[in-house]
Amino acid sequence: MVLSVVQRLLPALIGLWFLAGCASDQIKANQQQLEQQQAQLDQLKQQIVALQNQRPAYSTTVAPPGSCDEAVLHEASRKGGDRFAANDFGHAVGYYQDAVTACPRNGRAQLNLARTYEALGQRVEALDHYKLAAAASGIDADAATSGQAQQALSRLQKQLSANDSRLAVPSFFTGC
Repeated sequence: MVLSVVQRLLPALIGLWFLAGCASDQIKANQQQLEQQQAQLDQLKQQIVALQNQRPAYSTTVAPPGSCDEAVLHEASRKGGDRFAANDFGHAVGYYQDAVTACPRNGRAQLNLARTYEALGQRVEALDHYKLAAAASGIDADAATSGQAQQALSRLQKQLSANDSRLAVPSFFTGC
């Protein structure tokens, strides 16, 4: 009788033993994956801390009225130029805004910002800064920058007026 009970239970016991072995392997695999993910999380946390501790190589405070922080102008313009050359206009505009903040009357900084706005399709902002670049005077201006700004202004104004005329409501709709 005991032997027949053992014979009936033996396949079930063997099955449980195999399942326990498979479960143990699965638990080990899950534990390894968990450890790898924890290591990745620790690495990401370190990267976040490093990024949070990074500061720009220049100050982003506003210069007193009428002054210009040349160091900020040059560093922000260099970084903006790098981003612009990489067609990363979204980041270039931030650097060029820093350059304009540091030296608001600088024609080259205004021209760079205007070109970036134009590349982003923000024509109204581009026009505003092309006007400022063209109007720059004194030590903050040079003839080449002013000429380039004037050409861009002319070109952009023609494009905008052509777009406006295409968007105008035909006179037969207005009853005139």
